[in-house]
Amino acid sequence: MSKIVVQIDGGVGRCICAVPALERLAKSREVIVLTAHPEVFYYNPSIYKVYSLGREYLFDDVIQHCEFIFPEPYWDYNYYQQRTHLIDSFYTLLNKEDPPDNLKPYIYLSQEEMQEAERYIKQVRSQIGDRKLVAFQPFGAIFNTDTGGDNTHRSMTYDTADFILTSLFDECCFINFTSIGIKNKSMCTDEFTLRQRFALIPHCNYFIGIDSFAAHACYGMNLPGTQFIGGTNVINIGYPDYYHTVHREGYPKSYTAYRMSGSLEKNHGAMDFTKEELAPIIEEIKRRLRGKQNAKDNSLRLMYEEHANDGQNATPSVVD
Repeated sequence: MSKIVVQIDGGVGRCICAVPALERLAKSREVIVLTAHPEVFYYNPSIYKVYSLGREYLFDDVIQHCEFIFPEPYWDYNYYQQRTHLIDSFYTLLNKEDPPDNLKPYIYLSQEEMQEAERYIKQVRSQIGDRKLVAFQPFGAIFNTDTGGDNTHRSMTYDTADFILTSLFDECCFINFTSIGIKNKSMCTDEFTLRQRFALIPHCNYFIGIDSFAAHACYGMNLPGTQFIGGTNVINIGYPDYYHTVHREGYPKSYTAYRMSGSLEKNHGAMDFTKEELAPIIEEIKRRLRGKQNAKDNSLRLMYEEHANDGQNATPSVVD
């Protein structure tokens, strides 16, 4: 098969959403990925090679020898008209065909990563008893720790995050899926790499977070959850048929493709939830945590491990 170089721009979430499209493309081409987050593609047997965008001489050593494409879903007409999801837009742009229904991105893990996660969870379980484990991402990558917000209005406020943690202390222990430290008695104090976070997802009972990478990763691994939507459009980046999806009444007031306009300022306040607004959301989360529909399904874990084993005999096809 002929080689093709695909550059996936943006953050971890965009890389995750590109996985199904790249796997389909790999059925007819040897796919080489250029990305700022090569760890998303570790152990994926469909990917021929992955190069970090920080590597020197990418053009000389890689790009000039192959066909090169640079898909940008944010400029896709159906995407900015709020008709398609990010996953589906990547799929159409890369494969020139309509995507199948319910595409999910898989993150492949090594045996060592899974075993490390199991050891950690065993230790945590010995301390928290029957409390549920929650993958928690209240802040996005561009969250400003000085102002307590971000200009896309996707991140929770500090007060909202603290209210959720405190309100669910009796039911949950939270694993931090952000790079920002969070001080609360409900939080595990340990810090994790991105790959370690991926490996912990199959051990969690629930996800609570925003429009960011953890929502996509947890969806791909069949973890139920609650997603808070602020200034971005749920059709583009959410999973309302899967997640318990919440937003402030009246928001988003309007939607503008962020990469085309550079701003989502019309949605200022979209994530400024009051305690009165959060109270019924917390009660619904508690109901879901206690409900049979959110019990951990062993078949999901076995299915996930089966997919993970597809890449067990491969080394990460990454060139730094």
